[in-house]
Formats: sequence, C-alpha cells, structure tokens
Amino acid sequence: MPGAEVSRTDRFERRNRLFSERPFHRLDVQFHGLQDIPHNPHLQEYLYTAGIEISRIEAAHALRARIAHFPEFTFVHAVVPPLTIVWRRDRLSIGRALVLLVRDGGLEFPDGAPVVRREPGAYLVLPGDTPVEITATRPRTEVVYFSVPARFVRGVLDAGEASVSPTPLPSALLAPMYAFAANLCALSLTDIDDFSPLESAAEEIARSTVRLIVGLPERRSPSLFSTAVELILDEYPDRALNSARLAERLKVSSRTVQLAFQAEGTTVSGTIRRVRAAAAARIAREQPELRRARIAELTGFGSVDALERARNAVRRRDHVS
Repeated sequence: MPGAEVSRTDRFERRNRLFSERPFHRLDVQFHGLQDIPHNPHLQEYLYTAGIEISRIEAAHALRARIAHFPEFTFVHAVVPPLTIVWRRDRLSIGRALVLLVRDGGLEFPDGAPVVRREPGAYLVLPGDTPVEITATRPRTEVVYFSVPARFVRGVLDAGEASVSPTPLPSALLAPMYAFAANLCALSLTDIDDFSPLESAAEEIARSTVRLIVGLPERRSPSLFSTAVELILDEYPDRALNSARLAERLKVSSRTVQLAFQAEGTTVSGTIRRVRAAAAARIAREQPELRRARIAELTGFGSVDALERARNAVRRRDHVS
C-alpha cells in the first residue's frame, strides 16, 4: 500500500535525522495512561520510529522508562503497570530482533508468537514482519529490553524457530547483562565525550545475551574477531588498513580474517567503514571549524566523496539490519 510505504520511509528518515549530529541519545519518559501520550512529543517520536503501539495500560500507576539509543541498538529500562503493547513489524523492522530480561513481574506472549523463552524471565523475539503482542501481567513489572540487528540471530536459530527451553538460566548469568543495560539507560550525555567504546561494549553484551537465551556456549575471549576490531579502532586513520593488513598484524591468513567477520554477520571493509564514519562524526561535533577534507584525512578516507559514500552506506545498512 502506498500510504504504508510512505509511513515506513518517513520512520526511517526521522530515525536517521536523530543520529545525524550525535551517535548516542538518551530519553526519560513517565506517564499514567493513554491520554498522556499525545502530550509527550518525545515519547510519541520514539513509539513512532520504533513501530510500537501501546494498546492498553492501567493508569493507576505510572509507566517509567529510560531509553538509550545508538544507531544500531536501542536499550530500554522500564517499570510498567499492567499493559499491552504491539510491535507492529514491517519491512523496516524485519531486520530486528528484541531481547527482554524481566527482573520483577511477568510478561506474556500469545501462543505461536516468534519467541524463544528461558526462565527466569528471558525472552528473544525473533526477526520477522508480523506484529508481536507483549502483555505485562503483574501490578509492577521491571524489565530491560534491547533491539538488536537480525544478524545477531542469523546462524544461531533458523527463522521462526521459537521455543521454550526446559533448562532455566542461572540468575547470576543474567544479572550482569541486566545491570549493564540499566546503567547504560541512566547515563547522562555530559558524562562521556567518545561513545564508540560504549557502543562496542553494548554490542558484545547484546550478542552474548542472545547466545545465552538460545543456549549456546559463549565464545572464548578474546576471539579473532574482537582482536581485529580492537586493531581497527586503533588504526582506522591509516588509509592502507584492510583485511590483508589485519591478517599480517594478527599472523593469520587474510581468508581467516574474512571468515571471522563473516561469522559475525559483517565484513572487514564494512567494519572499517563504520568505525571511520563514527570517528568522522565525532570529530565534526568536537571540532566544527574543521573542513570536511581535513576530517576525511584524519579518519582514513581518501576524499570527502569517500567519506560521504561511507556515511550513506552506514545509513543504508542501519535501514536493513
């Protein structure tokens, strides 16, 4: 339907504008009932760009949420009364998965929902384009959830392979994941100048939590992939940086490096491009007097055109992942 396509495109463009100046955003919201939503434009914008509809909420107690946004990840720490939300998934959300960790209270999903469930209170909503309904059933439910790229699930589960695992997860394993997400959502934007290390940590936490829920053993650390990413973060200003250079530094073949990145659902060149684009955005914020040509030079791009192509490629990737 043309109207639906316009709406999806508008959501994508509005989300991109959010990150045009800063790679990390925070939002705190509190409200009591559906009637309060039209009076909170920031909440409305979040719900719209996330494709979330709150269809029912008991207004006796407030809903409180702290939201942390990166371009690829959204983390939320919320305390909610009984409510029902619908994630109205479409072409823009088919590349997303959702992790939920319940600390107190309870969540319910309809029978047949594309969800992997692990006690006590860990859920993974698999990628797809059909709506998912989530109901908080207790007077008070405290939960963290994070939206992650579908590539975190690819190769871990087949599409639609929802299940309820009979083996509960030890609470001690979930506690650090929960604590990281809750603390991330409480950060002040004035606390940190460079958000890239925090974004890398958020990615590792999200990836590890997905593996915990589906019952896969965690990979030993440091992996070849994580070591290569550390090198990229250190050496991205070098225009000669590529898979061959990484392989030389890591004392493995270029093919081995490429396979390590492929196993993570990404590529060497794509990772270098994203790291450079993030660095360019940071420098532009911190030193607005610098010309774009100088920023391109400082971040390993050969030209302003290469910098702009990388930014556009990152935006397109965020659109589909």
